[in-house]
Order: sequence, then C-alpha cells, then structure tokens
Amino acid sequence: MRKVADAGTTFDYVVCAHKAIHQDTVPEQIAAGVDEGKTTIVIIQNGVGNEEPFRDSFPSATIISCVVSTTL
Repeated sequence: MRKVADAGTTFDYVVCAHKAIHQDTVPEQIAAGVDEGKTTIVIIQNGVGNEEPFRDSFPSATIISCVVSTTL
C-alpha cells in the first residue's frame, strides 16, 4: 500500500471519500500531503459532522464537507 508521504509533495486538494468510520485516524494518514496554507480538504461522505477530526488536525486549512445521499 502506498502512503501519501510517498508522493513527496503537498497537494492543492485532498478528497476523502471513504467509509465514515474511524474518522480520527484519517488526518494522520493524509498529513504529509497537507499544507494548511494551500490545501483544501474535501470530505465526501454519508452523514454530518465528519469534518471535526480534520478541523482539529488542520485548523487553518480550508475544508469542504459534502453530504452524500443515494436512492434506488
């Protein structure tokens, strides 16, 4: 499995579209790719309040939180 740190750079956008469990472990996994002065973190998940662990870890970063809803 490759890690964000393997890229050796920071990103303009980091899109998090994963299952909304263990949210508190994700900021550590993406930290190497985040520059709070330029990186926008986009959280696309089902549910609300998912941005809290990201805001705690990256207080100066722009965070866009989306709610996903699907119907059949």
